[in-house]
Amino acid sequence: MDAWARRWAIGFSIALSLLLSACGEKNEHRGGAPSASAVEPLLDPPGLRKVISVVDDLGWCDVDHRGLLLDLGTDAVAGRYAGALVTPPGVVSGEHEGATWARIYDRKLTLSFVQPYAAQVFIAFRAQSKTARHADISLDGLPVGRVSLSPAAKTSSTSPTHLPIDEGLHELTIRFVGAKPTNDAPYAEVDWLRVAVPDELTHVYGAPTLVDIR
Repeated sequence: MDAWARRWAIGFSIALSLLLSACGEKNEHRGGAPSASAVEPLLDPPGLRKVISVVDDLGWCDVDHRGLLLDLGTDAVAGRYAGALVTPPGVVSGEHEGATWARIYDRKLTLSFVQPYAAQVFIAFRAQSKTARHADISLDGLPVGRVSLSPAAKTSSTSPTHLPIDEGLHELTIRFVGAKPTNDAPYAEVDWLRVAVPDELTHVYGAPTLVDIR
């Protein structure tokens, strides 16, 4: 091989080596595993971690204890007043007998709930009368029954619905019957409401509190 051919072969070898080296660097950047320093900011961005306590937010959850339980006067009914997150002005929280109650100043109280499956249900609630003597209860605009109220706190229940209600969203309405002497007087105070399926248990229903659930 003459000198010119030798120089051409050496130059070609150097150019080929540089080309292969450049291709290897591009492939590493495109398909190679990223370094730890490159991954760490994506997996652990500073300031985006947040600790959420499920226990502290139990009031926003549905409580199923022999049926759906709505604890009035607490966050358990937030978002159930026609979908509003704010409690209506006619519903005022108060405490007595060591429990949280809701003083109802509006003649009609409407709450929404989700029935998980089709079934016959009855409505029960613990309340005491202030000016109302009865309460008419309806589901989705259809009457379910009338219950009596008394000045002493007691639990009242309707009979089961004649037909099963469908799975899904429903509206429960309580209309208080009675005359208020002044607008400053509430119709009644309500402790809790329960939407339940009839069962064979005969012992007295005890509504759990958030402390019991925790």
